[in-house]
Amino acid sequence: MKTLEIKNIKELEKVLDKNRNLVYEGDVKILFNIKLGDNLKNVNITGNLNVRGYLDVGGYLNVRGYLDVPGYLDVCGHLNVRGYLNVRGYLNVRGYLDVGGNLYVRGHLDVGDHLDVDGHLDVRGHLDVDGHLDVRGTLKCKKLYWSRPAMPRAKNRVRDSHSAMW
Repeated sequence: MKTLEIKNIKELEKVLDKNRNLVYEGDVKILFNIKLGDNLKNVNITGNLNVRGYLDVGGYLNVRGYLDVPGYLDVCGHLNVRGYLNVRGYLNVRGYLDVGGNLYVRGHLDVGDHLDVDGHLDVRGHLDVDGHLDVRGTLKCKKLYWSRPAMPRAKNRVRDSHSAMW
């Protein structure tokens, strides 16, 4: 599998398409910090993604391999990783977060929609999820803040006089 190394903003500009998306078949190494002001909208990588610093993505981030970020990771859209996800800073995802392997975050993890992890979830800081939470392995975190969505009311239910539940 081929590897693309991006060392600075000029090299990033060369590989972005006209809509400011990064699409690459293979592994990608980003050797500098990418902030939201760099206008990176969507990222779709068929291999692994390694980032040397931090990464801000304005749209979705889709990685078929693993994702390794030593700084923070901020995604305005959805984050989908088929392999493991390792973030040594904090992780903020405003959409849903779907990880096919293990998820390890050394800082805080904040997810705006739902969190789905096929492996183990280990968060050294706080875990804040505003939607569904589904972890198939073990879950470790310092503190959990979970505001799950309200369950829809079922039609034609009769209230039992001895129960406070519908």
